[in-house]
Amino acid sequence: MKIDRVHLPSSLHFAGELATNKIIRFIYQGRELQDRETLQICNIRDQTTIHCQITARRHEPTNQRNDDMPS
Repeated sequence: MKIDRVHLPSSLHFAGELATNKIIRFIYQGRELQDRETLQICNIRDQTTIHCQITARRHEPTNQRNDDMPS
């Protein structure tokens, strides 16, 4: 299978991480690659090292108000 888009490796090889709401980032020469980019545009060739960072999504704090507390 020929991979020519950045988002394809994440969907093919990191399905478990994506299913658990993780963030997959690919980094090449210190720059985060964007899903819409092609490997050709990024000048990525055979035998190139691309770093992969997997992180958990941040949970947004909820604005819960405790009615027992005086304002």
